[in-house]
Amino acid sequence: MDAHHASPEGTQPDRRSLLSLAAHRLTFNGREIPLIPFVIALLTSIFVLFTLGFLIAYGMPMADDFRRGTVGWQNAIFYADSEYMHWTGRWTSQVIEPGLFSSFDLYHSVPFILAVLFSLRLLALIYLFRHTLTRSRASAACLSTLFVVTWLSVSPGIGESTLWATGAVEYELSLSVAMFAIAMISQSKWIAAGLMLAVAVTMHELIALVLTGTCVNMIWMHRQDSRRVRPLVLLTLASAILTIGVLLAPGNFERSLQIDWPTHKLLAFIAALVRMVISALVWTTSPVTIGLLLFVIGTCEQNRQVRLLNLIGWPCVIIGLVLAIAAIVYGGPARVQDLLCFVYLLFLIYAAAWFAPKIKAGRRIRIIALLLFSFGAVTSGNVREMVGSAFQAPEWRKALLDRRTTHHFDRISWPHSYFRGDVTSDDKNWNNTSVAKYLGIASVSCPSCEPPPDAKR
Repeated sequence: MDAHHASPEGTQPDRRSLLSLAAHRLTFNGREIPLIPFVIALLTSIFVLFTLGFLIAYGMPMADDFRRGTVGWQNAIFYADSEYMHWTGRWTSQVIEPGLFSSFDLYHSVPFILAVLFSLRLLALIYLFRHTLTRSRASAACLSTLFVVTWLSVSPGIGESTLWATGAVEYELSLSVAMFAIAMISQSKWIAAGLMLAVAVTMHELIALVLTGTCVNMIWMHRQDSRRVRPLVLLTLASAILTIGVLLAPGNFERSLQIDWPTHKLLAFIAALVRMVISALVWTTSPVTIGLLLFVIGTCEQNRQVRLLNLIGWPCVIIGLVLAIAAIVYGGPARVQDLLCFVYLLFLIYAAAWFAPKIKAGRRIRIIALLLFSFGAVTSGNVREMVGSAFQAPEWRKALLDRRTTHHFDRISWPHSYFRGDVTSDDKNWNNTSVAKYLGIASVSCPSCEPPPDAKR
């Protein structure tokens, strides 16, 4: 995306002519972008990202952060092995979290951790778009920014995946590594792609399913190119084997015994599917999403990476992910919905990019797209909650820091955008014992706080 300034030799254009020329030469993938609507969209994106950055700057450790923070970085592998046997198959995540959280003071390092992981997500998205959809890094950065703002505007779970350190490692970092892996596969960088794939798959079972499905899709994409199919088959087999190892971890079965499963499992499964279909419709029909898709249709050109047959696997990946979420966790917490939302929006982007060359979208469509995007973002419920939370964040962080020094726990007014992982009224609750151990005190109890949930950890 570039704005070129030029003037005939021997002339000195005034500011108005320069502005007009800049407006005429501002392009995305070779398509002219109207300057004023683009500036409005850019300012909207800056506002949303600044608000998120403000919330990240006031981020605090919650729940599992404290549990991992007391392990000690030197015990990270032993802890991951224990969790694999007794709690979860996400082995790599269980190495990273205690290794990272035990190395620094959580009360001061969490904002830095959240900022780095969110930046990695954005960089991974730019890298993916640069090698699959756009001509230049600037165009990829522009599209990635619009995409992230759209996702922030419609996603139900940023507090659990972007503003909570444990959630950010397991959901945000794993997704970022997966996007790097897919982009490297598209460039035939097989060794780097294999390493990235191995890390991402062993970080989260849902990411493992997405990557395995994507590898199968890529085999179909390149089925006539034997030089690419052979390494793709090897990557797919490796991904499938690692995915099985993650899903069949003994800890997953042990944890399932501690969950209060619904009495009528089939009805719960169907209800979860219905909720996710409704969520997908809401995400698709949101003004900010429609604006983003119109922008892609109005700016993307024919790309060898985007063909109809290439998109056959994408619906399979989405449907498989939805079925897995419904079957494993009956819809799951907000952070799971957040992951599904991100992957679903990616599918919509690539679908729109395929339709783009077939639709003669002119300058007017690009104007409408950018204005609709801006309107949808600033009026979304998520952004309004983020702004409200930003006003509460300083006082909230101060109250949590006061707890650390006074060891006196009272109920705190909680900003809506942050993950609600506060201690409970039960000093035997796992969250309370984790905080107590991290602070080096005998026990933690907050009588005025909410009681612990019925489900055990």
